[in-house]
Amino acid sequence: INEMRPQFGLVLKRNFNSNLSLGAEAGYGSVYAADANHGLPERNFVVNTDLVQANLVAEINFKKFGKFFKRNQNTPFVKTGIGMLFFAPSLNDNAEYDASEYELFWGSFTTYNFQIGAGWKWRLSYHSILSLGLQWHSTGTSYLEGFNLKDGPNPNDAYYGLRLTYTYGIF
Repeated sequence: INEMRPQFGLVLKRNFNSNLSLGAEAGYGSVYAADANHGLPERNFVVNTDLVQANLVAEINFKKFGKFFKRNQNTPFVKTGIGMLFFAPSLNDNAEYDASEYELFWGSFTTYNFQIGAGWKWRLSYHSILSLGLQWHSTGTSYLEGFNLKDGPNPNDAYYGLRLTYTYGIF
C-alpha cells in the first residue's frame, strides 16, 4: 500500500447497447517501488516512472445496465484495451548501479500498452455511476523501471492496480 500512487484520467465511451461500450481513455500516473520496502535497503534502488497512456477500450456488462435499465442498480463488468504508453523512468542518484551488471535507460520512451480488468459498477443517480475494478497492464518494454540486467532474463514489464472511477453519463 505504501508504494501505491494515484492515476488520473479521462474516459470517453459510447454505449452501443446495455451490455457493450467502446471508447477511448487517457491517463497520467506513476509506478513507484523502493528497495527499502522489500528488504534491500543497502542496494537503495528506487523505481519512479511517470506514465501517460492512451487506449482504445471495450467494456462488457454482465447485466443490462445503462440509461433505460434503472432496475439494475449494479453490475459486474470486464474491460480490455490496447494503446500507447509513454513513460519516463527516473533513477535514484544515491544508488550505485554496477555498469557490468545493469544497462540504464534515462529519458522518455514509447511502447504499446495492453490492459484487461474486471470490476463492479453501481448507479448512484440517473447520470452518476461509481465503479471499482482491478486492472492489469502489460507493456512492450522490459525497462519500465529504468534498467535491465545485462546477463539475465528481461521479460516485458507489467503493472496492475485498483481503480475507482466516477462516471457522469451524458444522454
